[in-house]
Amino acid sequence: MLMPLCAANPNDYRTQCRLADCLLAEGDIAGAAAIYESVREAAPDIVHAHAALLYLMVRDQPDILAAIDLPLRLRTVHGRQMLVWYAFPDTNAELQHFPFYNRTLGKLAQVLKNKYPDLTILDVGANIGQSIAEVYAYAPAPCLSIECGPQNFALCRYNVKRISADNEAVHALVGPEGLYGAIEYAKSFDLPGAQKPEWIFATPVVAGAANAIPTISLMSLIGCYPGWADSRLVKIDAEGWDWQIIQDSKNFWTTARPVIYFEHNFEYVTDRQAGHTQSLAAVQTLLDCGYTNFFVQDGRGHIMMQITTDHIQRFHEINMHLYLLKDVQKNVVYFDITAVHADDMDLCDAIYQSALPNDLRQINRPT
Repeated sequence: MLMPLCAANPNDYRTQCRLADCLLAEGDIAGAAAIYESVREAAPDIVHAHAALLYLMVRDQPDILAAIDLPLRLRTVHGRQMLVWYAFPDTNAELQHFPFYNRTLGKLAQVLKNKYPDLTILDVGANIGQSIAEVYAYAPAPCLSIECGPQNFALCRYNVKRISADNEAVHALVGPEGLYGAIEYAKSFDLPGAQKPEWIFATPVVAGAANAIPTISLMSLIGCYPGWADSRLVKIDAEGWDWQIIQDSKNFWTTARPVIYFEHNFEYVTDRQAGHTQSLAAVQTLLDCGYTNFFVQDGRGHIMMQITTDHIQRFHEINMHLYLLKDVQKNVVYFDITAVHADDMDLCDAIYQSALPNDLRQINRPT
């Protein structure tokens, strides 16, 4: 009954994984494990995509989990149990060295919820949903998590729903409509007998290219999820698509006027002038939409400055600094930016203070 699944093309790795899923469902653990192992060496990413989905089927059956050796584990992230890849960073260990790392979004949610009790949040580039655990540690609010990587999305959907039934997850690549992206893997960890993508990004490609998926604009996506049409907080971490998303979402910024927390990242920039120009165009888009205050933090969450005037000149200087760091460090170089609309200027002091430890809050800011 199951053999026709593989009969069409014995070398179709996805078909073989589907066959293994069926064997597992019928209780043939050894047969399923043998197929997974045979495919893993040739197409590890496909196995991992199925592994994430498979785990959700058999997570309460430890004998099956042990037999097929899935590269997944449960880990506490911001006080929440989450399903993560085997080599997912230990958030608790990171916080011991960098106590402000991966806390900004939660603190922003906390500040905003004091003003907007019905706060909703958009998470563009949600990965496996860890940012939602961060939000719920500070100020629970319904989140719409958007992730384009199929492996990460499988975990994301499970994790955000496990945190709260009010959350939703969407498998989509956000960007200007009419474009296409191909999912690629920037790095991978060595695992026992397998590999695991450390993070994914979508390389712009033409229609018809291998693994090409179409983009959808933020406005179009929100049209499908009207409960988030008035979201007052948006996180964008789209591995090189951030500036395009900002420029393409002008209508949403003008109508909803959310606080926007995005990654100012030059990791994927190859043409320095083009990257510089595009980043400044994104800032200018926000200025045109009424955004007046920009908070700058380094990649570990340390507050650096608040920009209130001469915005383009200040971002020019920031870009030059990041290019210099990229030359020296040869690794990921980015700053996190929080953009605040004029409507929320009354929150700026609270946002700034939330990024400081208690002892530094006692030092008076010049007026």
